[in-house]
Amino acid sequence: MAQTSDASMPEARTSSRINRPLIVLLPCFMTGILLSVRLLPRSPACPVVLLILSSLTAAAVMAARGLKRQIAASLLFLLAGALLAGRPPAPSKLRTLAQDKSKVVLEGTVLQPPRITKGVIKAAVLAQRVLKGGKWIGANEKILVTVYENGRDLSPGRKLRFPVTLRPFRNFNNPGGYDYRFAMERKGFTCAGSVSDGRSMVLMGGGALPFPQDLLEKIRAPARSLFSEELAGEKGALYRALILGERQALGTGLRDVFNRTGLAHILAVSGLHVGLLAWCFYTLLRWILLRVPTVGLHADIRKLAVALTFLPVTVYACVAGLQLPTQRALIMVAVFLGSVLAGKEREVWSTLALAGLLILAMDPLQIFSISFQLSFAAVAGILWLAPPLIEKLSALLGLSPESSSAGTKIVRYFLGLLAAGIAATVFLAPILAYHFHRVCPVGILANLVVVPVLGLWVIPLGFLAVLFLPLSHGIAFWLALAGSRGLEIILKTADLLACVPFGSFWIIMPSLFEILLFYLFLYFTVSFRSRPRARSGLAAVCLIVLVHGAFHVHETYFKKRLRVTFLDVGQANAALVEFPGGRTMLIDCGGFPRDHFDTGRMVVAPFLWHSKILRLDYLVLSHPQADHMNGLRFIAETFHPGEFWHNGVEVDRPVFRELMAILKAHRVKIKGPRELSNEREISGVRVQVLHPRPEGYPRWRPGRDLNNHSLVLRLSYGNKRILF
Repeated sequence: MAQTSDASMPEARTSSRINRPLIVLLPCFMTGILLSVRLLPRSPACPVVLLILSSLTAAAVMAARGLKRQIAASLLFLLAGALLAGRPPAPSKLRTLAQDKSKVVLEGTVLQPPRITKGVIKAAVLAQRVLKGGKWIGANEKILVTVYENGRDLSPGRKLRFPVTLRPFRNFNNPGGYDYRFAMERKGFTCAGSVSDGRSMVLMGGGALPFPQDLLEKIRAPARSLFSEELAGEKGALYRALILGERQALGTGLRDVFNRTGLAHILAVSGLHVGLLAWCFYTLLRWILLRVPTVGLHADIRKLAVALTFLPVTVYACVAGLQLPTQRALIMVAVFLGSVLAGKEREVWSTLALAGLLILAMDPLQIFSISFQLSFAAVAGILWLAPPLIEKLSALLGLSPESSSAGTKIVRYFLGLLAAGIAATVFLAPILAYHFHRVCPVGILANLVVVPVLGLWVIPLGFLAVLFLPLSHGIAFWLALAGSRGLEIILKTADLLACVPFGSFWIIMPSLFEILLFYLFLYFTVSFRSRPRARSGLAAVCLIVLVHGAFHVHETYFKKRLRVTFLDVGQANAALVEFPGGRTMLIDCGGFPRDHFDTGRMVVAPFLWHSKILRLDYLVLSHPQADHMNGLRFIAETFHPGEFWHNGVEVDRPVFRELMAILKAHRVKIKGPRELSNEREISGVRVQVLHPRPEGYPRWRPGRDLNNHSLVLRLSYGNKRILF
């Protein structure tokens, strides 16, 4: 018996690949996209060569049979992915002007509600034409406009004329940093524009929005007013995010609470939202159809309910603005509903692969979108890990598979939510650590409470409020108000769980190799009992992890090396000093005068996490000016420095007061010129404070130049010296 079973296994696996080819073709298509973007040259000849190779491979697919046909089809999808991803960018007139940082007069239409952060406004504008050198140039390109002071009413559809300085998107060129330039290009932005004073912007009435946004805005504008004006504060902002897909009104504090509780994913309309609404309407429609006797005689009620569910799901996607995440969610749900109509609902992996192929065929660069990666990884993790988890939890609670009582159904429902939460949390952990450097164990409990409230209460009532708005403002208001009670539960749950110790913690950025090791470890652990070779694989992975960890420990703590890294933080400076033996010192952290962008959180911290640093021994501020100081608050809060060195000047500025409060709250040793007057040695490195001298401290007075009172350090190691 055992021999027969073993002999049949390879045949079964081969049959599975033939019957489910999409599971193989999707990775091939994705590989082609990655190769095209990362390796292939941007040459006009490249697409031609790929097209010829694709044609030849397609002919081979038609002619071949069996395994050769599978190989040829895989190669064809790889080439197709490379061909689609290698399309040259659309020609741009503004990109050239932006490279020269040209000052022009721009005429355009606001596309989306702006985002306002500490008085600074960012808005997407469709630039229809620009005035340069006395000549109007047609453009029709999307740019991101930043207004620093005296912002105007930049509602969607407003036509404006204003002077603007065009500039290209730039990255902070540090390892581990976010590729902002590529992300903006993927979103369709040509360049950025800066407006110093919003009073220079002239309103020209209503502009023409592109199709279909012009039609959608007629629905979205009244709904935006309903949520913003009729619901107070955070509840209105949350409803705009959940129903309209507009996160611009969400405050930094609210976002941070949702990040700490693993609930940030609900703030963007995604497959979760569309899927929950589809489930609600399917259940409602099926319940109605079952009570119409004649329908059951002529149609399959289940499939009819599924077909009718397409309509509200599509309307919801339109209300949410048909943005890229919403389009992706609509495709995923539509493919699943289609699989039910085709009687293929059990082919969940093929359904997921088909959805991925359709999405990437429409926009291959979505493979680099964080939301795309999280959406598909979450679904894959749930499909793979949730069923065995449900089985084990059911056995643990003694639930009988044959039982169909109401109580058992309720318990099974929450067991399913719990298993899905655990599966998604575990499977997404390395991806979240890579992109956001954070893990939220408390998110399992948070989602167990929030997802039912969101799916059964908040989203259905909010969506119905939008549908009733053209008919009766009063009914729409009461529906939105009833839905906002569910939002109160979500907000209170998030606030409560955000205070749980170790519910969320920062984590170092894993490398791609370490992510691969994690998934191999997970695979062999899950397959430990069912696959004999999994034990050997698990042992091999554990051995590799030990060797990899030992190498990192040796490089960090035992190598006699002084490393100094100067970071790109914009106009100012920041430097990381790594002493022999593993001690670390950060000198300054950059910042911007208006404090609308946190260089500590967005630039310096990702580099530290990329460098496997979770704690700093020394934090140094040369002098308390914005371009050196403003980024230090997040670093002081997150990386728990042992000592803080500064020049002794205590300025009366909110940022400095906030920084000192954080340091005192964390009981950090604060040292000025007097405490730093003696030369010290750190792991064999001589550290001297050359200025200001303690005998002259403090000489600075308000109105004098702080730069002349900077803390100056000299580090000496062997025959090498360096000044800061």
